[in-house]
Amino acid sequence: MVQDKNWTVRKLYGGAMEVNLPEEFEDMSDVRLVPDYQEVFADADTDRSVIIECMQTGLCGPERAAAWHFENLVSEMEAQNSEIQDASGINQQEAMNLDMGKVSATKAIGTIVAPKFRDESVKANTVEMSIACLRLSSVTTDLLITVNNPLFIHSESSAARDGASVQNEPNQPSERRRLFEGILSSFKILDW
Repeated sequence: MVQDKNWTVRKLYGGAMEVNLPEEFEDMSDVRLVPDYQEVFADADTDRSVIIECMQTGLCGPERAAAWHFENLVSEMEAQNSEIQDASGINQQEAMNLDMGKVSATKAIGTIVAPKFRDESVKANTVEMSIACLRLSSVTTDLLITVNNPLFIHSESSAARDGASVQNEPNQPSERRRLFEGILSSFKILDW
């Protein structure tokens, strides 16, 4: 596994699934209302987040599922700009705890420029969004694992600290990749 920090097992959906996450990621259901179909974790110091959600199967073939959901999220967020840098399949080595006979797995990694929550569009942030889509055809569900890593936070964004623009320097490409890969490699479905 590619986990080199203090990672901890997090039970999801009442124990039906589990994933390892860095300790600094707080369960957002402890601080705000989270819909039943989502599990949301965030690191307040870096504004990184991990969202795991059960969605209706996307209107596309399984080989394009993650890219389809990426594009759909970009549209819902009314992003000013977006680009997918990598859209590909996920192999057994990347998701070692999944039964690939039951799951079709793809990923889409890209950047978006969008305001956070209800911020005005001029206060947009640049975020790397990495999505793994696990298509569970037997239950017509796309299970999304979305990792959001801010690359630039506008000084007037609700995510800004002390009114300063932030270029997220500790959030280097290798660290972002390690986070996404660590989550994906540790993810388990315990109750089918």
